[in-house]
Amino acid sequence: MKLDKFEIGKAFQCDADEIVKAREKAIIIHHTKDINAAGDEVELVVRNIVKRKLPTSFYTGHGHIVDSQLNVSEQIDIIIADNLGSQVLLKTANETEYFIFESVYAIGEIKSSYYKSKDYINKFVEVVSGLKYKNKLIREKVLPNYIGNGLSLGAGLGMTRTPSRPYINPLFSFMLFVDSGDFEIADIQEIYRTRKPIELPNMICFLDKGLIVNFKNKNEKGTQDNYKEIDIFPEYNDNKVPNEWHFLNEISNENILGANFAFLYYSLISHLKSCVLKTNDINPYLRGIFHSHLIEKKHFQKIV
Repeated sequence: MKLDKFEIGKAFQCDADEIVKAREKAIIIHHTKDINAAGDEVELVVRNIVKRKLPTSFYTGHGHIVDSQLNVSEQIDIIIADNLGSQVLLKTANETEYFIFESVYAIGEIKSSYYKSKDYINKFVEVVSGLKYKNKLIREKVLPNYIGNGLSLGAGLGMTRTPSRPYINPLFSFMLFVDSGDFEIADIQEIYRTRKPIELPNMICFLDKGLIVNFKNKNEKGTQDNYKEIDIFPEYNDNKVPNEWHFLNEISNENILGANFAFLYYSLISHLKSCVLKTNDINPYLRGIFHSHLIEKKHFQKIV
């Protein structure tokens, strides 16, 4: 008996349709002038879809990232963190959370529609740059010889997990626009020309149109042709062969929304499988309290 085939493309199309319906509902809410509620509608649906598609070892929320110096990031629409040992410093009534930086795998910005006038991409680039390049928030880089639970392989013996990577806890960042609106490639060419790869989102998904991704040029020996492969972490590139950013726009696929969302999901899950975080330690976050409130001599009162 011939077995039935699971239609995975249609499954992702259902997810995409759910997001589109949330946008349609958001537009109705927006017309009532409740701007915040309209924005929350799409963000909530996307977070719920991502949450149910990820293994339970990952936690999906939104809010702010805090580093061990207690510096706080801007508001972030979706944060994917370790669900086993992560520490949430605070959770507010509207579900906004404050995550310790060491527990965070990925961040994302979710928008119902792209509007050139809103400068969404440039603003998110500033968030990414602050976290990864300008070091407004700090977290220790995990070296390739780290294997988890506080243990490392013998670096002196050349034993590493992924020797091609200088560190194995990169932060994945992405943007998701449900509707591409008035987007044109010319809008972002200056940003992508002048910014370093580490400052840019690893991927931008326009659900209805396509994806902005990085390609690694691969020179084949003995041929004049180049073939390219997608590089979700161009920040590792040694620039021997310059990477290129491309806009992938496949208009012939009838399930284009599902295909674009599936590609974003595949890139995210690939990152989560390879990224290694160190065991979360809340002690550095509490040390400042102990130092400022307990160590100064005036706070000591002898009992006996």
